[in-house]
Amino acid sequence: MPPKRLKTLPLHVHMFIMFVTLVLLVCGVQIWITQTSLNKVLLEANENLFERIASETRSNMSFHFGPTFSIVDAYSSGELTRETDPNKRFAFAPELMSLLSAHRHVLSFKAAFPDGEWLAVARVHNGELRTRMQIDDIAEFAAFSYNVHTKELVQKSYDAQLVMLDTKVLKNIIIDPRIANWFRSSSHIQAQVSEPYFMPIIGRSGVTIHRKSLNGTAFGADILLEEVSEVLQNSDKNRDALRVMYDDDFNVYGYSQPELFKVRDVLRLRTTLKLSDINHPLISSTANVVEFGPVAKEISYDGEKWVVKIDKVKGTRNQVFNLAMAVKSEQLLKESNLVAKRSIIGSLIALLAVLPCIYLASQWLARPIRQATKKAKSIEHFKFNAVSQHRSRVTEIKEMSDSLRSMQSTIKRFLSLTNSMAKEDDLERLLALVCQETADATDSNSSYLYLLSNDETCLEPKFVSVRNQGVLDPSLQSAIPLTDPLIKEEVHQFFQLKQPVFTRYNEVRTYVPRESESDNTLFIPLINRKQQVIGALGLGFDDAHESAVLLENREYLETLAAYASVTIETQTMIRDQRALLDSFIQVMAGAIDTKSPYTGNHCQKVPALTEMLTLAAQQQTQGKYADFSLSDEEWQELHMAAWMHDCGKVTIPEHIIDKSTKLETIYNRIHEIRTRFEVLKRDEELSMYRQRFADAISEQERQQLQAKLEKLDEEFDLIAEINLGSEFLDETKLNQLEQIAARTWQTTIDRRKGLSWEELARFNNQDIQVPRTEPVLADHHDHLVPWEKEPKRESRFVLQAGEYQNNQGEMYNLSVRRGTLNSEERYIINSHMIETIRMLENLPFPKHMQNVPLLAGSHHEKMDGTGYPLGTKASELPIPARAMAIADVFEALTSCDRPYKKAKKLSEALRIMSFMVRDNHLDGDLFELFLTSGVYLEFAQQNINSSQIDDIHIEDYLAQ
Repeated sequence: MPPKRLKTLPLHVHMFIMFVTLVLLVCGVQIWITQTSLNKVLLEANENLFERIASETRSNMSFHFGPTFSIVDAYSSGELTRETDPNKRFAFAPELMSLLSAHRHVLSFKAAFPDGEWLAVARVHNGELRTRMQIDDIAEFAAFSYNVHTKELVQKSYDAQLVMLDTKVLKNIIIDPRIANWFRSSSHIQAQVSEPYFMPIIGRSGVTIHRKSLNGTAFGADILLEEVSEVLQNSDKNRDALRVMYDDDFNVYGYSQPELFKVRDVLRLRTTLKLSDINHPLISSTANVVEFGPVAKEISYDGEKWVVKIDKVKGTRNQVFNLAMAVKSEQLLKESNLVAKRSIIGSLIALLAVLPCIYLASQWLARPIRQATKKAKSIEHFKFNAVSQHRSRVTEIKEMSDSLRSMQSTIKRFLSLTNSMAKEDDLERLLALVCQETADATDSNSSYLYLLSNDETCLEPKFVSVRNQGVLDPSLQSAIPLTDPLIKEEVHQFFQLKQPVFTRYNEVRTYVPRESESDNTLFIPLINRKQQVIGALGLGFDDAHESAVLLENREYLETLAAYASVTIETQTMIRDQRALLDSFIQVMAGAIDTKSPYTGNHCQKVPALTEMLTLAAQQQTQGKYADFSLSDEEWQELHMAAWMHDCGKVTIPEHIIDKSTKLETIYNRIHEIRTRFEVLKRDEELSMYRQRFADAISEQERQQLQAKLEKLDEEFDLIAEINLGSEFLDETKLNQLEQIAARTWQTTIDRRKGLSWEELARFNNQDIQVPRTEPVLADHHDHLVPWEKEPKRESRFVLQAGEYQNNQGEMYNLSVRRGTLNSEERYIINSHMIETIRMLENLPFPKHMQNVPLLAGSHHEKMDGTGYPLGTKASELPIPARAMAIADVFEALTSCDRPYKKAKKLSEALRIMSFMVRDNHLDGDLFELFLTSGVYLEFAQQNINSSQIDDIHIEDYLAQ
């Protein structure tokens, strides 16, 4: 059904109405701006008022409390802070009382010592405090000294002439000022003001000006918040204004109504007064201005206009506080209203004057729009980027919309194509999409897409489609040689001038397939962001479609080619970057393996086996893994994680990774012990010669000497055997080792000589006298190697570093029950998992690869949660992570290049892994799949020695 015909009006009528509306809008905006400007002037006037109030507040604060900072600074470095006798500290009380008399705003001075003792002198200025402290009515001051050892509080009271009136001793008192916030936050640098807090001894709220001395004693002066408020109120008694002073945490220090603090203290409210606790509408509104910055704002309160502002007040020691202020603004608004009325009247007069001008202008403006209608028709052939198309009552615009309607389908088709191209991440499918759309738009017989080869000598076919043959295999098609002299001019036009090349059917070369020999060809250059030709988009068409291709759709084709060029370039860059990243991680893994010649190709074999087992799980159509599947992005994530699963090993020293004996560090220290036994043997021989110097030795003595030497050889053989760590060290051999260690030998040279400063530091300045007798196997203090850099300890890891980086003690290392690594070295070996996770977490992986750190760092986790580094349980581990754990164990067991163990036969490896499944260390279901799918055998045949592959009956290793 055709759309209902709309009644149209000439364009100048519409424009007249539009311009009148705009003039009215402009006048309204002008009035609003005028009113706003006047309000701004009002606010600027109040800014000066606020600045005066803030300046007065700063001056009053400095006058009343500035001297107190100087007193605190002086006493924090005075003799009081160094006095250690609690009783002698009372000698400073009269001096402090005199200062209290001179500074009426200060309630008390106090000194808190590092051992918990304290001295305080307070001004007792009312009966309430005298009653609370139980002192005479004529007392003006009270002094307190607390002894932490006796837990006694000595209280003395004084009259106005500083004559002592009474002394009391309160026992079993525990008052520790060190837990107070003012003490803990004290600084050696300068005095500062604490946050407001409730002082339970006097039952009042206040702050403390405090500073800490070099010996840790903190000296402070207490000031009540009501005193601060009195000063704040005194800054402007006669103005109808309100003020509140608070910090950035909204703790209130002063309020223009000091009685609020008195009421709170009577009610024993111990919590700090926050700005939001002040129950006053105007103050609440003022607080909301904080988010707008220190600019005066106008608000309404009780039917009156107020202007509020938040200002910064810098204290005596550069501490910054917020000062909220508010004043009335009714007098300034009267003048602004008068100006606003005059502005409205002036705007109306101007509107009436310009109406005739608007009508004439609209007539004049309509003429070029009519002319633009013809130009808009060219958009039908895609010679213009974009245009709005609406049904209109304007005759001229309606004519224009008719010409745009035919162009809609072209734009829609183009946008649909570009949207599909943007979503496509496969380069081959992207090329096919571009060619098919090009052929459909022009009804061509064939379409081609060629890309420039890496050596830039030819155009290689990437997509070829011929109508009567369908899509052809591009690998079977001929490339276009750019060195062909027959197309030299076309190559220059195409690559140098970057212009399309049109070839008549009788000049088309044989390496371009066509549907018919009568088809012409057109090749459009694909130009990247650097304005370089990277390929060609081609069409084959007959003479009947020549006009559609070369005239009607040429601009469309060139635009499509430009967009396709950028998209192809982007996809090519992404593919090359993925290839580069994949090569990088493989080089990284190869470098890790190369770092230790004994780990072989572990970092390359584990990814292969992991992916084999994961693929086997994905291929299952029945059982527990029937629904398991990984997307292409998840496979990419697993591939990355598997190759990087041991990247943390780059941080582990080679001599620990490759440690083949218990005494090995940078070298095998068994040679040192062998030398000592050689010395012991020589000692035995020399002992005999000394006893029988110049006399012949009897045969019996020779036999005794030989027996002792053989005993030493046997003992060293036992040490050498234990040093290999190939078998479990039982109690018998451990007892024999301890007996051997009891042997002593004589040293005559200080073993600190010739050592580096780092090695000397481990001796801890111990005195070593030579000659001296030492055990043949020793654990010295210098064997304890401190951490070069304190390891980062994170609670999320179950694996935690020990106190020392290593312990090179000889008995300590030889006593290792299994293997060659001591506990410190085992931590360093295992910590490669922590470093793997940390290293990978610092890499900016894309969103679809966020699990790489988890997958790469989980292959030493156990199903029961007893693994490391995170202690993750099976329910929290994805299937690929469990598969990687199986791959890591299997490769390690069957590897034949580890210095600390012999390679296991296939049956031995599977037997050990079945025990690990039984102990809930490996995933039983995946291990079963590992066996039943034949993945284990396929990997073994490709990667381990044939001598290790024996007869396997997988049912022997499956759970019964």
